[in-house]
Amino acid sequence: MIAWHEWRRYWHKRMPILDWLPKYSPRRDLKADMIAGFTVAVMLVPQEMSLAALMGVPAQYGLYTAATAPLLYPLFGSSRVLSVANASEGSLLVGVMLRVAEIRTMEERVATGILLTFFTGVIMIISGLLHQGGVVSFFSRTSMHGYITATAFLIITSQLPGWFGVPMPSGRLTIFTLFEIFASMGSTNIASLVLGILSMILLTLGKKLKKQLEAVRPLETLTTLSSSEEGRDYQEDTLDQEEGLEEVDLLATELQRDLVRGSRRASVAPTPPPEPSDKPVHASPSAVLTTPSVLQIYLEDKPRVLFLCKLFCDGSALVVCMLGMLVGKTLGEDHLKLTGDVHRGLPTPVFPPAALGSLVPWSRLQSIVLNAAMISLVFFMSSVATGSNLARKGGYEISPNQELFGLGFANLGASFFQGMPSSGALSRSAVNSQSAHTPLASMITACLVIITLLFLTGPLYYLPQAPLAALIMLSAVTLVDFSEPKWLRVVRRHELYVWLAAFFGTLTCGLLRGIAISIAASLFAVMARSKKPRVFALGQRSDGTYTDAESPGMDAIPLLDVVLVRMEHALYCGNASHFIHGIQHKLDGANTQGRVLGVVVDGSRMNDVDASAIHALKEYAQKLRDREQHLTFANLRTETAESLLASGLWEDPRVREKQRLTQDLDAAISCLRAMASSK
Repeated sequence: MIAWHEWRRYWHKRMPILDWLPKYSPRRDLKADMIAGFTVAVMLVPQEMSLAALMGVPAQYGLYTAATAPLLYPLFGSSRVLSVANASEGSLLVGVMLRVAEIRTMEERVATGILLTFFTGVIMIISGLLHQGGVVSFFSRTSMHGYITATAFLIITSQLPGWFGVPMPSGRLTIFTLFEIFASMGSTNIASLVLGILSMILLTLGKKLKKQLEAVRPLETLTTLSSSEEGRDYQEDTLDQEEGLEEVDLLATELQRDLVRGSRRASVAPTPPPEPSDKPVHASPSAVLTTPSVLQIYLEDKPRVLFLCKLFCDGSALVVCMLGMLVGKTLGEDHLKLTGDVHRGLPTPVFPPAALGSLVPWSRLQSIVLNAAMISLVFFMSSVATGSNLARKGGYEISPNQELFGLGFANLGASFFQGMPSSGALSRSAVNSQSAHTPLASMITACLVIITLLFLTGPLYYLPQAPLAALIMLSAVTLVDFSEPKWLRVVRRHELYVWLAAFFGTLTCGLLRGIAISIAASLFAVMARSKKPRVFALGQRSDGTYTDAESPGMDAIPLLDVVLVRMEHALYCGNASHFIHGIQHKLDGANTQGRVLGVVVDGSRMNDVDASAIHALKEYAQKLRDREQHLTFANLRTETAESLLASGLWEDPRVREKQRLTQDLDAAISCLRAMASSK
């Protein structure tokens, strides 16, 4: 029977909320979490509507996702700040899957999207139960980066028709989309284009202003712990210390104000030259302060104004959408393509598999499951990459296997409330990490989206498509990063080809084929590196140890009667022939020096040998025996040694017994010499 403490430890591991919620301090954490939750909600509502259009479903289904996934992910996810809902790169992938020719009605498209969400959650949860979080290591960062960068270009080109107000079939390749847009320039909707350009300008200005505001620190932040690393530490004694230091904090604040103001006056008023003095010069505290900028001087005493400015920058998407709604209501549907009716109220609970046979034919179940598996892989990879990056900055670690549970339950739960497939979004997560102390911030975001669904959907009817297209395009621009291939060109040139294959394969062949090309390029690079590993010839040093005899500067001398070799890779079907050829090359060179008894393979770096490699070794060992030479091993792992012994590699029982006694290179050499002397 499992003890209570083991059950408790198990559920604390499976549900991180049981760990952080009991330690939650409203006084310390609630204000920061509310700020983060509100800020992300301001970004999330217009983003979800635009991403719903990218997926080809009505706008409310994006909001349904945003109302459910952020509520469920904190229960099981290991990241404190990951914002889980629809993401731009994932939404384009889902949109490609939902715009196939077999789907003819909007009801069928929505039902298919909900089924994709359901099976994505199921696949992720099963993968978590099977501890498949390590699959993240098989899809290299290089290929993933190339795929994401190409996806950004596909997202941008997919939004150009909506930006120009030109109707165009979806799902076309990039080159054809650009060609048709150029050919349709004469029918461009001028109002849509102007509104799209103005929206892009406002969004860009908000982004630029935010970078400047990030360097501004109001004086109050010098003495508060709510936004510092100490404020993120879950230690209750911090609260007691704060109460005892309030008066000291006030004095420190006033001192800092005087210092900054003094430096400001010093930067404005001319300073007379110092008089000569024999006394040693000591730097004053104000001298070490840098001269504040005009913006810092203005905002140093105005933390609320600074907060509102930052909120405006983070909510620039909402501001653009509000202005767009005013323009849409003024011009009407005759001049602009509007969003239309957005269903008011909470989603009706559904059982996703019930759509099979009614809205979705059973014949498409296999393709839906395969697409869900592809979505699971891509969403898991991108979410873990985002979560790991933010976790390193926050000083903690995430568990890839636990992320499978978090994302899996978020998708599975969202599917019962008509949500679309969701993953972690980089831009929203970065904004969330600036203020959030705990995952409660994501739950607050979801609650605000629910309020939007209940009371604020009416004005969304007049929201034009052009601002939404500009919002998606600007989000996609943040995914474009060519620093990686530049770095690879200098550091790892052969991996640059993997990046190029993933990038151009996705750009020219589309997302679905691009995923296959990216994975294939990553696996091919791994196989190429292990297919022709270097075979080292070992020699004996003066102290009796063995090392590489071919590298310059090594004082290792090869043995006259035994060839010692080592390979630093697993031995499998792909490199077995290369390994044997390398051994034979060393053996042929040694045979010219005199009589050689055989070969000893140092298996200390050979962590595995597959069946095909064992058969190849058996054939090679027989060839050596025909020439009265022998093959033996040293420093093998126990499992590998047992496999070789059971394979019949050594037919003579006396030889097999001696092989069992071979522990290190000296013992293997003695064994080989004994085998030769017994003939």
